[in-house]
Amino acid sequence: MKLTPHSSPAEPADLLIRMRNQAGSVVTITTSPKYRAPEAARAECSRCGVMAYSEKGLTAWAETHAAQCRAA
Repeated sequence: MKLTPHSSPAEPADLLIRMRNQAGSVVTITTSPKYRAPEAARAECSRCGVMAYSEKGLTAWAETHAAQCRAA
């Protein structure tokens, strides 16, 4: 998916944070609470499709992936 300044993926209702780099990679972190892990979240890259899940937080992973993703 090619992103422009005027287009981006739709924002889900459970959006926590969205990170974008100059190459157009967008990593979206959304909540994914579980009974024993209320802070759980999941992240997905809109360019390469890589997904991640964590019960503690994904901000550092998302920052790193957004900076390194060059998928076309």
